[in-house]
Amino acid sequence: MATNVAPVGAEIRRTGIQIGPAYVNGQGRAEAILGVPFRQGRHAVEVTITPGMAQMLLTVMPPQRSLNAARVAAFAADIRTGRWQVTHQGIAFNERGELIDGQHRLSACVEADMPIQILASFNQPQATMAVVDRGKVRVIADDLVMMGLVSGHGHSQVAQAAAKIIWHLDNGRAPWGNHTSANGLQRQFNSDDCVATLTRHPKLVDTSGWVLMHRRKGVTPPAGPFAALLTLTREVSEAKAMRFAEQVIDGEGLVKTDPAHMLRESLQRAVRVTQVNHKMTRQAFLFRYVYAWNAYWEGRPLERLYAVSKTGEFPKIAGYRG
Repeated sequence: MATNVAPVGAEIRRTGIQIGPAYVNGQGRAEAILGVPFRQGRHAVEVTITPGMAQMLLTVMPPQRSLNAARVAAFAADIRTGRWQVTHQGIAFNERGELIDGQHRLSACVEADMPIQILASFNQPQATMAVVDRGKVRVIADDLVMMGLVSGHGHSQVAQAAAKIIWHLDNGRAPWGNHTSANGLQRQFNSDDCVATLTRHPKLVDTSGWVLMHRRKGVTPPAGPFAALLTLTREVSEAKAMRFAEQVIDGEGLVKTDPAHMLRESLQRAVRVTQVNHKMTRQAFLFRYVYAWNAYWEGRPLERLYAVSKTGEFPKIAGYRG
């Protein structure tokens, strides 16, 4: 196993970590680097890890799986903004005191250049890595269900998708894709962002449920974008927003140039084009919904409905001051 003993030794002397008998031939057990007592058997303890300690652990430990830069950046952002939390998922070391799980968290500690509290598990059998991170990954939609914020998984999926769109708009970005930070890495939408968006826009949960119940009665708009824009227009005018959405769904009493009719027709046309269950792209729907809503809000007819803008920028939502 490759080591870099000199820098590690210098860091140990600088920080005053007590090495003791656990540090053998320049190959340090995790306990020695973290300054915690060596114990037999599997156990876990909450520790404070400085960036220096994190770098030492990464330096002397065996090669790990390929590093995911976006994941490290997301963890580092949580550390810098105070969103880092101690959970049962921390870092783990095998019977030889070698790191077998946690390189992304440790790398984030180094990148953020701030200490973190974390749960460290020791003397874990190496064989346990065969079953770690192999199950279904819990997604934001699962978190919303577990928090009791939504009625079920379908409701949660719509609310999550809508919240991500609104989160982008709240931050002055186009409502699709991922945000790329100044260092070129993508800033992932996470559970904290989702909950914060639901808090800022309290109609979102109710709107998502309404969309889930009504979207199949007539046409089938993309659920997340539909819920996002209906939420924001409800904040402009509850009555007008709901009437517009109902017209898009049921099409009753509309004439050809009504904005809701134009949007409804464009959704139906997307299905007729291939004679299969083809869905309009989310981006096209977002543009068309806003253009149709703006015309409806201003009381003007529509002769044509565009799926893009001349400038390439996402249009402003009429009446919305968010």
